[in-house]
Amino acid sequence: MKILILLISLTFLSCTTAPKKSPCPDDLFTNEKYDQKLKSMCIGREIRRNYPKLQKCYNDSLQNAPSKTNGISIVDFVIGPSGTVTSFKQDSLTDVSGPFDSCLQEVFMKMTFPKAPVGDTVKVKQPINFINNKEQLQK
Repeated sequence: MKILILLISLTFLSCTTAPKKSPCPDDLFTNEKYDQKLKSMCIGREIRRNYPKLQKCYNDSLQNAPSKTNGISIVDFVIGPSGTVTSFKQDSLTDVSGPFDSCLQEVFMKMTFPKAPVGDTVKVKQPINFINNKEQLQK
């Protein structure tokens, strides 16, 4: 089974609105004419579109660690043949966990990406930077 592994390095800035979603080709992962850059861009676009929900997970987790500033999570997820996330795991480089982990998983499991090839999957490893919005507001 051929597995495409994407490593996307995107830095997320604190934003209040999600970018408008532009269509990515439905056959992005099944047609070899598309390059890695377009694949990374389309995956990143869906993550950025959901970033406010991801940031909310982080902000909610700070209630238990109010002194925490910014943090990074490395998420590993698998896109299945239907374009949905079939598995999710995150390694947090922050001091928050528990509800944060399950909240991130819930958001990712609702994301929709271009379909993976039939009988195949697309593995993605993605760092996500989180910003302590409470700290930013105090400045």
